[in-house]
Parts: sequence; C-alpha cells; structure tokens
Amino acid sequence: MKNPIVLISAAVLSLPAVGSAELLFPNSDFEAGTLANWTASGSAFTRQPTRGDNSAARGAVSSGLQGNYWIGTFENYDGITGTPGDSRGDNPTGTLTSQPFTIQKRYINFLIGGGALPGVTGVKLLCEGQEHVMGTGFNTEAMLPVSFDAQALIGKTATLVIHDQATGGWGHINADNFTASDEPVPSGLQLTPGIPRAGLPPV
Repeated sequence: MKNPIVLISAAVLSLPAVGSAELLFPNSDFEAGTLANWTASGSAFTRQPTRGDNSAARGAVSSGLQGNYWIGTFENYDGITGTPGDSRGDNPTGTLTSQPFTIQKRYINFLIGGGALPGVTGVKLLCEGQEHVMGTGFNTEAMLPVSFDAQALIGKTATLVIHDQATGGWGHINADNFTASDEPVPSGLQLTPGIPRAGLPPV
C-alpha cells in the first residue's frame, strides 16, 4: 500500500498557484533567509528560517516548502549552521510575531504542518484586540495549503503569530509563504481545516 502522506504531499505540490496572490508584507514568505519583519521570543525560533527540504533530507516526508526557506521548529539547520536534515526535537517553545500589516484582500493563504495541537501549536491572527485562530498542523511534516477568510477585517491592521508551546510528541509547527488573495487556495484535501471565517469561535 502506498504511503498516504506521500500521496498528500504530491497532491499539494501539484496544486495550481492562487491567482493574484501577493505577500502580506516583505519577507512574509521567509525568502530573505532571515527573520526580518518578524520578532521571535523563546527558544523555538532560533536557527530560523530553516533552509531547504530538511525533513526529506533525513528520510521523512517532504515538507512541501515554497522557495528555499520556511519555519520549522523541529529543524536545526538554517543554511549556515548545522547540516541539512539536522533536528532539535520538540522541547523548544516560543512565538514568532510579524510586523503589523494592513489586510487588503479577502483571503490570507499559507502553508502549515507539524503537530495537530489546537491552541498549543499553530498560527493565529491578532487584530484590534481580537485573536483569530488560523490553523494548526496535521501530525505530518508535510505543509498543506490553508486559506483564512479575513473579509470582515479588510482595511484593518493585524499581526500574525506562529506559536509553539508544546514539548511532547509532535510538539512543533511548520509554516511558510503567507500571502493575500481575492480567492482561496484550490484545495479539496480532506486534511485541510477548510476556510475559517474571521469572528467565529475556534473549533
């Protein structure tokens, strides 16, 4: 029997790009190879962003990264220190907070993977004192595309927070390529959490 995670990864890599998608702010895709326009706290986001497909380099499923750099709090290689495939385990914790940006399009799209631990590992949006849950992982290193419906927040200023407060099994988060678009990512994958609508309580 074929590995279902491998099949999912192949499906993700074959998805067409979202039309007219644009970066939320400079380096919202981590392709600067640094954390420019992001602020890290704790120990989880040192040696980040990680460079290359490190999960595949150590014989695991492909991360499905976009470009050359992505966030992976299990990873311990940044292209300068360490070697491809190096990992640090699940003990580090912390947050990575973006610079403020203005929400200009309906959908915020990104890739997410790592541990399926809602409220403990994941991505959230902070806007005008409200916290909006955007997603968590799927217990796989493969990052899958997610769209968050931010229609109710267009024109407002927000920040992204990538968080990892877990120390047990699958206690890490993977994330990459935060963009804005008028349409959600083409998906249909059963593992995606759908298109959350801003203002609804977390599920």
